Amino acid sequence: MKKRKYLDFKNYENGNIVCFAKDRTDKLQLRLSYFAWSVILNDMRTYGLKRNGILNLIFYNMCADYSESYDVFAYAALGRKNEALKVYIKEDSPKFNKELQDYLSDINDRINDLMSADSYRVNIVLSKDNCRYLAQECFEATVYGEYRLNIFFRAVIERYASLAHFEREKIINAEKVNLIRTAINENNILEITTGKETRSKEETFYAKPYKIMADPLTTFSYLVGLGCKVNDPNRNWKVASFRIARTGEIRKTSKDGSLTQIEINEIEDKVKERSIQYLLADVVEIKVLLTVHGMNTYNTVLQSRPVLSEMPEKLDDGRYLLKFLCSTKQAYDYFFGFGTRAEIIAPEELRNQFANEYQSAANLYPENMGVTPKI
Repeated sequence: MKKRKYLDFKNYENGNIVCFAKDRTDKLQLRLSYFAWSVILNDMRTYGLKRNGILNLIFYNMCADYSESYDVFAYAALGRKNEALKVYIKEDSPKFNKELQDYLSDINDRINDLMSADSYRVNIVLSKDNCRYLAQECFEATVYGEYRLNIFFRAVIERYASLAHFEREKIINAEKVNLIRTAINENNILEITTGKETRSKEETFYAKPYKIMADPLTTFSYLVGLGCKVNDPNRNWKVASFRIARTGEIRKTSKDGSLTQIEINEIEDKVKERSIQYLLADVVEIKVLLTVHGMNTYNTVLQSRPVLSEMPEKLDDGRYLLKFLCSTKQAYDYFFGFGTRAEIIAPEELRNQFANEYQSAANLYPENMGVTPKI
């Protein structure tokens, strides 16, 4: 059976690729695994992107740098295999060359397996940047075939779906990530606006960037360094973190953002002591009473979990008193879902916040008080 020609990348005129898909000049048909498609759908909701937008963005930001690029992966892999074989097989011997050819065949087989797996069909319209890359800059036809670059596109998307969320977040926000990395390398202060993505109050900070890091569960990516508010006349620099996906505009300034070794040590110490996502918040002493069930939950739920400042104290009523040095935001994020398994003792404003929000939630269920809800 003759294989259908999806795209003819030899014909490139006026910025368009001539295709064989319903006379469209920029349409590509993909077959994604159900797992990959579910990841894409989830990330579309997370980042507010549409299908064409997210697939084009992922491909554009990944195609030249990840292992699905044959130039990057296959030849590099063969080079590593070559070096490994030299240890125990004479170079250029028949056995040596056969081992390399077998290894290349394995790489090609893995690529061809993408065509035979169960999949979900997705049609997308290629962006101009991706059309340009595939027509003028892409050398993948050496392995994927002249008319099978849709397999290369799929391989990149499948690779994206296999990554942890914090890695996918960096790919979606590659423009910001690249700007941050440039500022780190050139020791420039960044001007960062926060609040736009979360609909909270917008604030603008200066940041001396140190590293891009993930939280302990590798869920989100953060810029870690020193930060202060732009309108702070004293430039009170504090160890800070900014979740990259939730930042608004990031601008590289010409101001010197060099960090001293003392400042670097301070940043690393704070990261060890506290969760990365709460470095900018003020630290207070938090006291919480946990039931036995609550203690089990604390031991097993890791996301946003604050670190104990003292060993838990078991009380006469069977509950445990836990003390933390962390922000009220972290304590709220972590313990609010505990419900009756946790009672906030201090600080008072956090205790009142829990009480008020639990009461508001209870008011949503008047049937529990003999009142039938009206629909």
